[in-house]
Amino acid sequence: CQIKTPCETRWNSKFDAVEDVLSKDQDKLDEVMSSLQLEILDDTDRILLKEFILVMKPIAVYLDILQGEKNNFLGCVLPCVLKIKQEIQTTTSQNMQPNGFGAFIRRGILAHIENRFGTWFQDEKFVIATSV
Repeated sequence: CQIKTPCETRWNSKFDAVEDVLSKDQDKLDEVMSSLQLEILDDTDRILLKEFILVMKPIAVYLDILQGEKNNFLGCVLPCVLKIKQEIQTTTSQNMQPNGFGAFIRRGILAHIENRFGTWFQDEKFVIATSV
């Protein structure tokens, strides 16, 4: 049972590692963790990780786009931020408990996105760069 390991130089590597863990046969994963004398993931752990993936997937996808060779200019930033925000709002609200782990993560990320990028949508240089 081979599992991806996070890498400090890749922003999405922890997301990729968690997604990889969840994609494995859970019985085999439990077996490997037990043989390594690691605590086996319980249902609560798995729910947390699944909800983490739901919330973080749009961020991981659009970070890959922004880090790519083709779409790494200022005009791509606002559309990517907007898509991240929209996808987090719609996808996750349908698939999570209202007061669960994912909802808490979701609220925090949406608040941070608004706090960090909200004024950019009023900034002329960003709006012009997006329209060019």
